[in-house]
Amino acid sequence: MELERWAELSAAISAVAFDFERHKRDQHSTTLVVGVHTWAALHDRPVGWACKAKNWTTGTRGPKRCPGSRR
Repeated sequence: MELERWAELSAAISAVAFDFERHKRDQHSTTLVVGVHTWAALHDRPVGWACKAKNWTTGTRGPKRCPGSRR
């Protein structure tokens, strides 16, 4: 159920963000920022939790570098 919901949300985020212009100063895409926040909200967890690769499934492909991470 969660993966189905995530698939729909992720597709909607990508579709909306497609029209957003990315500026050179942007470190992360709008899709990534909104996606990480949505993943956290979907699981009722903080954004820091969603920034850890272990909290994403193989099918959802978490971010390689998360907004707010210090790598």
